[in-house]
Amino acid sequence: MSNDPTATAAEVEHFGAIARHLSGARRRALELVEDCGPVDLPALMACWAANHPDEANRLGDRLPHLATGLLWKLEALDLVTTDDERYAITPAGRVALAA
Repeated sequence: MSNDPTATAAEVEHFGAIARHLSGARRRALELVEDCGPVDLPALMACWAANHPDEANRLGDRLPHLATGLLWKLEALDLVTTDDERYAITPAGRVALAA
């Protein structure tokens, strides 16, 4: 977006703010919620293991704790929504991935 000559200053600022909040791990989790969602925590971890097995193996027993924290943060940023069981990407989450 920041390379788009037609982007307004407000758009560049908005998407820059999203990019600051979307770290590598958050982006990965958000991509997985989009690809495999709606998901609960076990389904997200299974999706992570299926799509990124080396990463999931490296994280090992830490993956559930990491995934829980990532989902909490993505929900706080309004990038995912939950019905208290499953998480789904929001329109803002899709915009964030496109940024």
